[in-house]
Amino acid sequence: MYSLDRTDRRQILLNAVEDIREILASCVDVSEAGATLAAPAVQALRDGGLFSMRLSAELGGAEADLVTQMEVLEALAYIDAASGWCAMVGSANVAALGAFLPDAGIERVFPRGSVPLVASSFYPAGTAVPEDVGYRVNGRWRFASGIRHAEWVWAGAVVSRDEDGPGQTTPEVIYVVLPAQEIQIHDNWHVLGLRSTGSCDFSIVDRYVPPELTMQWNPDAPVPKRGGPLFRLPALAFGSHEHVAFAAGMARRALDELAQMATTQQGQYRPSALTERHVFQRLVGESDLKLRSARS
Repeated sequence: MYSLDRTDRRQILLNAVEDIREILASCVDVSEAGATLAAPAVQALRDGGLFSMRLSAELGGAEADLVTQMEVLEALAYIDAASGWCAMVGSANVAALGAFLPDAGIERVFPRGSVPLVASSFYPAGTAVPEDVGYRVNGRWRFASGIRHAEWVWAGAVVSRDEDGPGQTTPEVIYVVLPAQEIQIHDNWHVLGLRSTGSCDFSIVDRYVPPELTMQWNPDAPVPKRGGPLFRLPALAFGSHEHVAFAAGMARRALDELAQMATTQQGQYRPSALTERHVFQRLVGESDLKLRSARS
């Protein structure tokens, strides 16, 4: 699907965003009412290859460079904040699985080359007790954006061994992967902003996870099993740029909406239009300049 040329990949992804613009915009109210991204929006993002834009090329993804990722997420956030956020998180989640799962796990999670929908929680809020060759896992995790449309979920857990004692200073952390139907979702995402992302808590209760569905991800010095330089970035660097892109798209949309209101609406008690007020022009100009400089 994707050319090896960076320029071609970039254009394919940006064209995909434009192709689904109307679908995403039409789902905003439905997503807000349901507190999760509406099914047509999810399907449009999936069909457009936007959940797999960061996935390694070896598994059929675009493995897009950081700047391309930022441009795509910025464009999505401009159309619909929740769609941009879910694409941001979902593409990172599936890319991580593709990079760090063992081969046997890839066969289960990516059957016949398909790309799953994935939610996660990176913070190791659970415990994993060794059992047979795998782990017995329990815990509760927060802010799992997109979990209501996910097919697989991965989460961080601290390995708890019998020999662990007070002298243990550096806990061993693994990431466990489960089908979404095996976890419990808590309906606690009752918010004003980004309500449509469905970023609920979830729990794993006394589940055995086999070794092929566990992965190691050293946050400071990752060692990926697949993919190029993107997956050797420290964990914070792997995700920090995407939040900048999301904020830039949201900010541009806010300024454009403000300009539209200022030129088409007039206050009830003031004869002058908002655009005629010098203080308004100054504030909008300053905001625009700050946004463009940050983006550059």
